[in-house]
Amino acid sequence: MNGESEIRLREALAGLHTVAPDTIGDRFHFSLESVDGNTYCFRCAVQPWMANIAGILHGGMAAAVVDQAMGFVVYAIQPGKGFSPTVEMQQSFHRPLSAEGELLVKVEVLTAGKTLMHLRSEIFAAAAPERLCVSATAVYAFVPAK
Repeated sequence: MNGESEIRLREALAGLHTVAPDTIGDRFHFSLESVDGNTYCFRCAVQPWMANIAGILHGGMAAAVVDQAMGFVVYAIQPGKGFSPTVEMQQSFHRPLSAEGELLVKVEVLTAGKTLMHLRSEIFAAAAPERLCVSATAVYAFVPAK
């Protein structure tokens, strides 16, 4: 699964701006840094418009980052043509994140069945990759194309 899913994921990221310009996924400017087994590591950009009133990354934006990163992985591993909406996501905030610079996002596939996929994700500031800032788990459901 790893090599094929990595190729599919890299192709999807490269073509995202063409097929979905100015969407949230496009605006985060995700890049795939590495793949190790069932763990995918991304880098993405954050910008000042993503801040809350305190000047830090808005929690909803952090949720969008992990959901988008996990969604990319789900797209790459889903068992066929179709789509895989988020069924459930739980998120914990450990430390604030700056609304400027880059984030490192780690996504781990916990289980991938014919209809449900369970993933875990973590966000770190690129400037402090040893300090966990956000963690999340999510379930995605595969809906085959008709």
